[in-house]
Amino acid sequence: MRWFSRFLLVFGALAGVLAVTLAAGLRQGLLALLGIGFGAVLQGARFGFTTGWRDFIERRDPQGLWAQMLLMVLAAALTLPLLAGSGGELVGAVAPLTISLVLGAFLFGAAMQLADGCGSGTLYKAGGGSPLSFVVLPTFAFGSFLGASHQPAWIELGGLPAVDLLAFGWPTALALTVAGCGLVAWLAGRAARNARGDAPPSPQAV
Repeated sequence: MRWFSRFLLVFGALAGVLAVTLAAGLRQGLLALLGIGFGAVLQGARFGFTTGWRDFIERRDPQGLWAQMLLMVLAAALTLPLLAGSGGELVGAVAPLTISLVLGAFLFGAAMQLADGCGSGTLYKAGGGSPLSFVVLPTFAFGSFLGASHQPAWIELGGLPAVDLLAFGWPTALALTVAGCGLVAWLAGRAARNARGDAPPSPQAV
């Protein structure tokens, strides 16, 4: 029966990709296929961003953070040159550090602990059959709608101006990204070593 369930999942995914392609074009269909592929790989590897941070905080295990830093460096190496050379066709998400962002991040983190996942985590766990995620998903959607309805009032609280690293050129932006991620990885490894009194786990899983 397991093979039949997997067959249904693959068939449903391909049918969804075909539907998106017919409705929105080949480009959107390929993007849908890419998204499904990434989701399947992350689900199979049980990879989660919040899980990496939780493992580090609770057990001082830095391997999840190492994997995340490596992922961000690889993503930056691929996307920054594309953004810089697109002539405005591709635009990065550049936003200021506002008071509303800080408050929202705190509430978001607290809610993630209660719901056992963020928005994307809830989606992929619901796809994996988690009953809790099926309950959380509609409330997450309603909360997002409610927050967006009075977002302008929160933005008016002000904050720091936005900083676009691409303004310094993509090589500099990539170098700063690599340096920042490397610093986080080094600090995580050092904290793990200090907590255990020996060398941190080998990053072979990364």
